[in-house]
Amino acid sequence: MAQEIWGDRPPVSMRTALQTYIVQLRKFLARTLGWPTKVVAEKILVTKQDGYQFNVQHGDLDVHEFERLASAGNKALGQRDDRLAEQLLTASLDIWRGQPLADVQAGPLLEPAVTYLKESRLTVLQQRVEVKFRLGLHHELPAELAVMISEYPTNEIFYAQHMLALYRCGRCAEGLGVYQRLREYLVKELGIDPSTKVQQLHRAMLDADSALDGAAGFMECFAVRTQ
Repeated sequence: MAQEIWGDRPPVSMRTALQTYIVQLRKFLARTLGWPTKVVAEKILVTKQDGYQFNVQHGDLDVHEFERLASAGNKALGQRDDRLAEQLLTASLDIWRGQPLADVQAGPLLEPAVTYLKESRLTVLQQRVEVKFRLGLHHELPAELAVMISEYPTNEIFYAQHMLALYRCGRCAEGLGVYQRLREYLVKELGIDPSTKVQQLHRAMLDADSALDGAAGFMECFAVRTQ
């Protein structure tokens, strides 16, 4: 715990400082929950012989609700219950407020948890776009995907989804422009070209491939192979 809080420079009076933090945290929890501080100390943030124990039941945290909804949404997506999947995935994303633990300096214990949460959200974002394609809601996607690209500038999936959404909205030229911006960005920043699949999607758009039309999901269209 000391390394997580202070890194390699713990204070001389580390034990006293930690006890002060615990007292402050108990008071904060008491105010938030509307409980007496004594109850918080007895039931939630409990003193143990070798330190402290934070008692949290499954479902107490917003991350638990996010994971529950995301898992149910993923299951519905796999079962082709697209309406339900869209509702569940959207509900899971609505729980988010900015970046996880944004006001906390993450150390060696918290950093993997932050990475996990970010990757989980990224997966759900991609799944919700997929299900919107399958529902024929591509007209809702260009603005959403523009925001996602600004947040994840190296994520080729979002660029490809943006290209297809624009194409299905009758905005093929703009979709081709998205590809060009991706290519320029990758060449400048990483010295690489877009992946083979993104290049194939670009070619299919140029050829007005009929496989890109209709209500097929993005992943089906992303597998298009041009001659």
